[in-house]
Amino acid sequence: MSFTCHLFAQSKKNGLDTIINLQEVMVDQNKRYSIMVSPGKKDDLHVQGKGKLTIISKVTVDKHKKYFIDALEFYFNYKWQGLEGEGFVVKPVIIRMENGKEIKNYLPQPAVCFVSNKVNEKMYIDLSEYNVVVDNTDSFFVGLEFVDAKGRTKFEDFNITMTMIKKEANASYVRKDDQSEYSQLFWYPKDRFGLTLKYRLFYKIVE
Repeated sequence: MSFTCHLFAQSKKNGLDTIINLQEVMVDQNKRYSIMVSPGKKDDLHVQGKGKLTIISKVTVDKHKKYFIDALEFYFNYKWQGLEGEGFVVKPVIIRMENGKEIKNYLPQPAVCFVSNKVNEKMYIDLSEYNVVVDNTDSFFVGLEFVDAKGRTKFEDFNITMTMIKKEANASYVRKDDQSEYSQLFWYPKDRFGLTLKYRLFYKIVE
């Protein structure tokens, strides 16, 4: 499955963002956190794209609990060629949404992360310093914004891993740079299956 959008220039009054080079991370299993794992079937789908867009998937939670989000981990299947500067640039996304429109952004100024050939199959993004707390809701969305590297690295096509879920449980949306609202993302043939990003969400329950 693949989709493409054109790359749009991105300007910023305060200059360029700092890009963090992601590294392989061994998750400390002794740490006191819980893990939410994306739903879906065993078979993975590799969704390819090009340009600036955002993909998000729904996370269902207990609205009576308060969640501190420690980190996000997403999966991908990129065949590295070993070229200098090869990779893609992402920002983590955590939002609440209604009717395709964002109503709350938990990461208004997230880190910009460069995924290079030093990272394989999954990217771990530490969010502990952002103090992201989700409460008073039964669902929210997590995902990735794919952005232009602004000339400092070679911008490449990306390839993100998703899994199929039941059509009625469809939980993924996509938004291109020139759109203000998100559109639902289905697996071909159209509307036969729903999709979700393959992820792991690391969190703690806050009293």
